[in-house]
Amino acid sequence: KHLKARGPLKCLFVDCENTLDEDWAELLGVNVDELWVVKPTNQTAEQVFDIVQNLLETGEFGLAVLDSLAVLISQDVYEESNEKRSYGGISIPLTRFTKQLVQICSRFNTTFIGINQLRDKINSPMGGKDTTGGRAWKHNAIIRLFFSKGNFFDENGKDLFHINRDEALLRVRFFKKRHEDSVGKRAG
Repeated sequence: KHLKARGPLKCLFVDCENTLDEDWAELLGVNVDELWVVKPTNQTAEQVFDIVQNLLETGEFGLAVLDSLAVLISQDVYEESNEKRSYGGISIPLTRFTKQLVQICSRFNTTFIGINQLRDKINSPMGGKDTTGGRAWKHNAIIRLFFSKGNFFDENGKDLFHINRDEALLRVRFFKKRHEDSVGKRAG
């Protein structure tokens, strides 16, 4: 009903890692000719977030994907010497961006997918893993999916230990986390 009223919407792919494989995307059913691709080269996290925000505020996009948050560098870190330690990374600009993004996605009924990576916790005596970008990203996400590499297996489902990768299939494990507060905010 909604699609008929508005017509088809555009899809945006922000390829910060420069890893978009157009042949693979087409094989998966993506119409690459209709896909809007942004490939940031020397932009900071703040500049990338501004580009995404400006494009989404046109109301022409139904889906936007940012790949990946983990490679973005904040303006402060970008201008510092490599010898200086920095903490926090993109958490401050990402917090601002997510607050704006929630409103934009709600106003234009846009789905936003942010791809992130697990990193070791550096300040925890217990160790563990966490995603980059601070707490706001986790708080504002309706659902978070975690993917990890599983075992290789053959066509019969039997696990392979010594493999020829060209002849093997790969199991992908995943689990999801929902943020209870976000579900009620965007229901309806």
